[in-house]
Amino acid sequence: MSISQSVYFALLYLLGKPEIYCDSQLRSVASQIRDVSLSCQVLADPPPDISWSGGEDGRTSLTILSEPNGLFNVIKGVTNTWSSTLYFSGHIMKSDSGVYTIVATNDYGTTMESIRLNVSNSSGPPLHPKVELVTSTSVNVSWVPPVNVEGLEITYFQVVYVCEKQTVHLMNTSQLPANQTSIILDLLPACRYSFEIQAFSAAGRSGDTDTLYITTGNALPRAPSSVTISLSTITPVSAEVKWDPLVGIFTGGHAILEYIISIHPTEIGNGVFESLSVPPDVNKVTLEGLSPETTFIAAVLGRSVLGSGLKRESEEFTTKILKLPGAPVDLRTTVVSSNSVQLCWIEDPDTYLVSAYHIFIYSERSSANRTIQERYMLDDHTCVK
Repeated sequence: MSISQSVYFALLYLLGKPEIYCDSQLRSVASQIRDVSLSCQVLADPPPDISWSGGEDGRTSLTILSEPNGLFNVIKGVTNTWSSTLYFSGHIMKSDSGVYTIVATNDYGTTMESIRLNVSNSSGPPLHPKVELVTSTSVNVSWVPPVNVEGLEITYFQVVYVCEKQTVHLMNTSQLPANQTSIILDLLPACRYSFEIQAFSAAGRSGDTDTLYITTGNALPRAPSSVTISLSTITPVSAEVKWDPLVGIFTGGHAILEYIISIHPTEIGNGVFESLSVPPDVNKVTLEGLSPETTFIAAVLGRSVLGSGLKRESEEFTTKILKLPGAPVDLRTTVVSSNSVQLCWIEDPDTYLVSAYHIFIYSERSSANRTIQERYMLDDHTCVK
């Protein structure tokens, strides 16, 4: 006798009135900030109708967004979830404080959940902002503190300024204590700047002042961004120096006429070397006549019609040791005629300052191996006939 057994599985759907889960039952924000929102999750099957109520009557800048949020796994069932967000467009105001209620209704009933929104008054923006040129590349930014509201005291001010001529508009900020209402800023030359001033209190940041604009004047060239010595070019008596060309705002508003390169030893008494100049389209030069085994620093600056600009120095570098010449390598002879040959060679790569070569020719027929010919060649020759 056999006994058969059947096993059945059933999926239980949780049908019932909605459940609501909000991010928080209390939200505290400062006035004047933008894009405030209140969000909740609604679990319901069948799908619910969702609405919000509360706050100031008649506010037209409230937006409700409710949308499915996929499936939410629960024990022995699947329940649809919905996200619902109440957006406050524009700057939030003190009058927006209050209790906001989300209501979700389906065939099985209605559920409500409330969120209290506290809007604290932040200070208004600083008053009477002003930007004035002090020099061609510096400005004085000043303002009057805003009137405090409900005892909120200013904790600090912040000045935000941007040079519109830069490839990447880097935002610069300067923070100042509450008792300071002006600051002198050093800026780049020949650049249009925008300025905004903000006040901060315990309630947060105020709104910005109206944007102010000012254009700095021309100035002396700035220092090159880098000056380097090519290590592979250092010999006992020379080295190659290279620098970044001055372009754009780094010229001070005028074309660069020339670069001036100078070099000096790091120890006093080792001699002073004169400067040299190169055209503006050159950005490297070999410095000659250096002392062997000496540590130097090179410097480069640009000159415009307004004068010489700021210099940038290289890192220290040391010239190599001056040694006796090494023997030429890879000597080669080629027969030219019955009574002449051509002799060529390659200079020793570690030899510097060769002023001449002596060539000695011996006769193998002579028992004394006497020199039968001696030639004197300048260092720019590596072949002799």
